[in-house]
Amino acid sequence: MLFEDIGDKLKVLAKVYFWLTVISGIICAFIFSKAAGLFMVFIIVVPFAGYLTSSLIYGFGELIEQTTRNTVQLTKINKKMLDSEQKETK
Repeated sequence: MLFEDIGDKLKVLAKVYFWLTVISGIICAFIFSKAAGLFMVFIIVVPFAGYLTSSLIYGFGELIEQTTRNTVQLTKINKKMLDSEQKETK
């Protein structure tokens, strides 16, 4: 159960991570708004960094899902080929 459908879990994790990064960046921007220049860093750079990181996690989850789908399809094709070969030899 823990490792089943891990691609979908990674994609959900990436979305949650992105929004937590954006929210924490906005909160930190207002907390550190008195410091010169830090407001813009937290408003712009932190969400952008969160976007980059979450995109990598999401892409990896998508890669796992596509690989799983391909494996299932190839297994079906292989089984059909083996079945047809067995019928031909009989």
